[in-house]
Amino acid sequence: MKIKNLYILLIFPLVTQSLQAQSFGFGCLGLSGIYGGYSIQQFDAAPIEDAIGLYNISRNNMNDGLKFDQLEGYRIGGNIFRARFSSLFITTKGYYQFLEQKQNGFSSEVASIKKDEYKLSLNHWGLGIDIGFPLFSFLDWKILEGGVNFYDVDFDYESLLEAEGDLKVHYSTDEVTVGYYAGTGLILHIIPDYISVEGTAFYNFVGLSNFITSDTDRLNLINTGEKLVEGRFGAVVQINVGFPL
Repeated sequence: MKIKNLYILLIFPLVTQSLQAQSFGFGCLGLSGIYGGYSIQQFDAAPIEDAIGLYNISRNNMNDGLKFDQLEGYRIGGNIFRARFSSLFITTKGYYQFLEQKQNGFSSEVASIKKDEYKLSLNHWGLGIDIGFPLFSFLDWKILEGGVNFYDVDFDYESLLEAEGDLKVHYSTDEVTVGYYAGTGLILHIIPDYISVEGTAFYNFVGLSNFITSDTDRLNLINTGEKLVEGRFGAVVQINVGFPL
């Protein structure tokens, strides 16, 4: 009996130490945190730029050099589940991203046109998962973050006319465009389990091939057979607010 009691006394501290090491941060299940941030993402939209250039030439409007290559906007979301162990953490998240770029062109070639405005919007929902480990007590490394995005793509063209009135053309996608992303990043804990700053660098895998419009296809962006918008690198900085359960 004494040997049995001694064995229990020796084993119990090891078991409790193991259980304490596998603790959870930002709560175990449920909405474990919300966040907001700002994102900059690069895209290649050369076919749209070329279409604008050809359209301007057809109007004897020599504005050129308009580029749609870097879209910016705010991101809001939540860490749905974050499990934090002694040497590993796993997070699942969801968010909505506002993303757009505006360009203006001015004309002195055609007297009736004062200003052209263009706006490319790639607002989207996203679902992701990341895995990483702590570097220090206040700093974590996200080894890998990956996920899927569901894009609602819009392109707006507007000419401000002096004599004929404003001209507005709206292009959009007829269905949701699905894309993917993969990246890595760091998490700086300001107040552990409650407030942290997170930075992520990633690459977008997405290609948009077609628009539809209820207006006249003035820019010839319908049924081109080309990828009108393709994903490139991006980065986001966000503030996480946690709710331990």
